[in-house]
Amino acid sequence: MAKSRNTAPPMDRPTTPESSVRSKPNSLTPRTPKEDPDARQVGINHRRKAVAEAMVHEILECSVETFLDHYAPFKPSPDSIEAICQKLKHEGLLVPTTHLTHAKDAPMQPPQSEDSFGWNDLEGCTPSKIIGTEQGIFKTIEEIVEAVVEPSSGTNDHVDGHRPNYQYKDCPNGNMIGEIQGATFRLDACIIPKNSPSAESTTVNTWEAAVIAEFKRGEQSEIDNRKQLVSAASFIMNDDPRRMWMYGITIEDASMSLWYFSRSHSVKSLPFDFTKDYRAFVHVFLSFLYAEPDKMGFDPTVHRVFLKDKNRKEKTHYIYEIGPRNNPQFYRTTRAIFNPDVLCITGRKTRVWEAVRVAGHYPGQYSQALNGGRKYAIKNVWLNEGARTEREILNAVFTRLAEVSENPPDYDWSSESLQAVITEALRDGNYKKYFMNIVTDSRGFSCRAPPQGVRHNSKILWESLKELTPAQISRATDHRSSQRESASLSGSMRFRESPNNWSQQPLLEREYKAKQQYRLVYSDVGQSLHNSKDFPTAFHAIQDVFIALVLLFLANWMHRDVSTGNIIVIEKNGKVSGKLSDLEYAKEFCSDQAPAKDPKTGTPFFMPYEMHSGQKIYIQPPVAPTRSDFTGGPSAQRPVYVANQFQEETLIFRFSYDLESLWWIMLWFFLARLNHLSAYNLARCVFTYGIRPSDMRGTIFKTGSGTSIISTAIAPELTAIYPLAEQIRVQLLISHAQVSPNSQDYAILYGTYWWYLCHMVTDVEPLKDLPFIDVENPDTRPTVATDGEKSLRPSTDAHDDAPYVPNSDSRVPKRPDDNTVEGGEEGSSKRQRTIADTVKARHRHPSNMGHRIYTP
Repeated sequence: MAKSRNTAPPMDRPTTPESSVRSKPNSLTPRTPKEDPDARQVGINHRRKAVAEAMVHEILECSVETFLDHYAPFKPSPDSIEAICQKLKHEGLLVPTTHLTHAKDAPMQPPQSEDSFGWNDLEGCTPSKIIGTEQGIFKTIEEIVEAVVEPSSGTNDHVDGHRPNYQYKDCPNGNMIGEIQGATFRLDACIIPKNSPSAESTTVNTWEAAVIAEFKRGEQSEIDNRKQLVSAASFIMNDDPRRMWMYGITIEDASMSLWYFSRSHSVKSLPFDFTKDYRAFVHVFLSFLYAEPDKMGFDPTVHRVFLKDKNRKEKTHYIYEIGPRNNPQFYRTTRAIFNPDVLCITGRKTRVWEAVRVAGHYPGQYSQALNGGRKYAIKNVWLNEGARTEREILNAVFTRLAEVSENPPDYDWSSESLQAVITEALRDGNYKKYFMNIVTDSRGFSCRAPPQGVRHNSKILWESLKELTPAQISRATDHRSSQRESASLSGSMRFRESPNNWSQQPLLEREYKAKQQYRLVYSDVGQSLHNSKDFPTAFHAIQDVFIALVLLFLANWMHRDVSTGNIIVIEKNGKVSGKLSDLEYAKEFCSDQAPAKDPKTGTPFFMPYEMHSGQKIYIQPPVAPTRSDFTGGPSAQRPVYVANQFQEETLIFRFSYDLESLWWIMLWFFLARLNHLSAYNLARCVFTYGIRPSDMRGTIFKTGSGTSIISTAIAPELTAIYPLAEQIRVQLLISHAQVSPNSQDYAILYGTYWWYLCHMVTDVEPLKDLPFIDVENPDTRPTVATDGEKSLRPSTDAHDDAPYVPNSDSRVPKRPDDNTVEGGEEGSSKRQRTIADTVKARHRHPSNMGHRIYTP
């Protein structure tokens, strides 16, 4: 007869979202959300689904033996494993299978060998065959693990000279609480530090959970079980900046699998039967319980500390050690500038903090700021091991520019003003002011590279890819990394693309190179361009970054990832300047370069059209226009677009591509930042997140004239200014007629671009009081939900790498209050709901959607 247990009634699974509510960027104190339970459950399910879609192609698979040999944080000796097994047998936890009472529907089998033992508490049954609650059945594991580390009478608890640093905690009814607001969720079990305050508490802090576990009684629930684990791991690694990697365990019936999550790759072991293979079970828990914190993935150079604020309330801060290991500098975080909730664990995972320099990480040292409390910006990012760092690239660029300043090229820039600006920039090293100044930097620890024998298995998180919709497949194959900075604004409404553009291209081949931490300190604390508050500020910054791109051209370098997140706006003494940052993807130009096997990424909003589509633009030589939109400028020419060839081609990044990305940024400001419905609707068609550009994006960029489409959509205040941007687009398109443009060709393009850009900067000055619709509003109300779903409070920080945005796939229905009086007053001032109402609640900017895709 099946075994029955006297256990508590079954409890529901999580009722609080892992990330349905996120804090303002500077909120680092745990909070418990108060949303409706149904809405919170919707948030949980949405995030799990989103993580699974994002990571369906990111999970590798290996044997248990490979996992324990390559990934395990501690390797116990065979003698130690055998000694623990003998102890368990001596204490009656392991008994011969002939002594076990089996369920009638699982007939007892004769022992396979004299070493056939099983767990006494399970009596030879698998969890699915035991009568009782899931929680009660898997409570057995906690009892066994406690026996593994409990010293026998007359012995000590050493294993190969090590004492246990961690302990197992069964916690199916306890909330796990993180630093990010709304971080409450549940797990079945976890491994936490020895003597942790969480050991006796009903709650577990996410920053203590070194290993997380999810259990299911039946194998039919294995996909859901894995989604729960991967979603929790994604959240914890977003939440805790000390995490370099972490571990997980899943059990479906008797099948136990081990998981390793890192920025390089994630891997799941093949399952083993923990009810029979007791040696593997013991090996697994010895590996976890006796490991050192740094081997478990906790960075020893990031310290979590507490300080009381002006209200005497404790706040969490982090002390970063940056610089030489033997003589580091210490920086205490004061607020998070960018800490995105990315879905894919694999990737760059950029974090940016405002910080002050302190004396050390011990009490009394980190409370006192040095240098008069001067604020710095710290960036932490994961790069491919051995890749050039931003500082190394900047030094190479500056070295080359120093040589150029000694012997400047005799280019005809077709613009005297640009010639004057470049001459001044090359004098006395003035070119450095166009880039972010790095105070110090250092490389950190590396993740493991995948060993031989691992393989992809897309069915780990999805039983059949045929069940995915085209949009889900598009997102699943949308390889992402973490680079965009967050906007401190609320909500997101995903700009959708036409189903005709959903691509189901084969998965790009990946090498999953080992990734290494890289940290740097900027001397200035600014804000990203997409956070700028008015047109004059934005376009002054764009103008400065254009000069930075010209300087890169003179140094023979290309940025290759120009976006609003990589343009930093600095305001000092009432003056605005723009600086170019994030040069990790920058590369020296080489006409015969070959695509990398581990391709780089870009933000689809601003990617050059050819790189985004993978198809070369073919146009006839330009012809003279019938009329000019304005006089006094460079001679305008209009190309005649022919057609794309249908086959995909190997494309080499060109200098003009960086300029094109800057043009897409300007177009985004024209279409998406003002309270104008027709412009917003057009922006939804142009700026999409897919791995292929939308039809409208191609129509606007490739045709001889896109003026009529955009000019009729943009706000009236911009109709006299946009033709300048249109002329820039035409000149960029003309450049495609040149198969192999030389340096002088590029110089003319830069000069023409500069002429129109300068006029735009002048013309937007009167628009200073024209407000952007996505003004930061901490009190923004929850977003509109789809029919049948509860409203969820939107995120107050945006993400780049497959971001979690509740209800982001849904259309925005008309709300009951569409015709309410503005300001809530009665009267005749009723109006139709405008795009400002929607976008203020569901902020739209490119970093917030942040889906990044790979290109050669």
